[in-house]
Amino acid sequence: MPLVAPTTQHGWCSFALTGLVGHDAGADGTVGHIINPEGAAIAITRCVVYAITNSTGAANLTVGIGATVAAAHDATELAAAHALAAAVGTAWEGMQHGDVDDAPVILAADSYIAAYASADSSGFTGRCYIEYVRVGE
Repeated sequence: MPLVAPTTQHGWCSFALTGLVGHDAGADGTVGHIINPEGAAIAITRCVVYAITNSTGAANLTVGIGATVAAAHDATELAAAHALAAAVGTAWEGMQHGDVDDAPVILAADSYIAAYASADSSGFTGRCYIEYVRVGE
């Protein structure tokens, strides 16, 4: 009898990041967002952001969660502020595991992950990668 049963209740998802001139709290003001891909609660175990092009504005990026896209405005559960003006070709991990305060984030079934820039982020492009484990039914 095997000690570990294989499971498929985990995975990765990603979404594009595209800079904007403005900074609004709604869905139109996000640099990028995605709804929970599983339709059940997930524990987010890793958030990696990769910058493809720089922002021409002096903006910082945050990645957070919320019941709506607007509720994730400027939230930092997955990634705290990171400067976009000199980010080209860099990747950073938002969650610093090993710190007791950085326990995996639980995302409800119909909730969102959203990235926001603090100001004008024109010209910025990138991708946000999310690793997760399905914990809900």
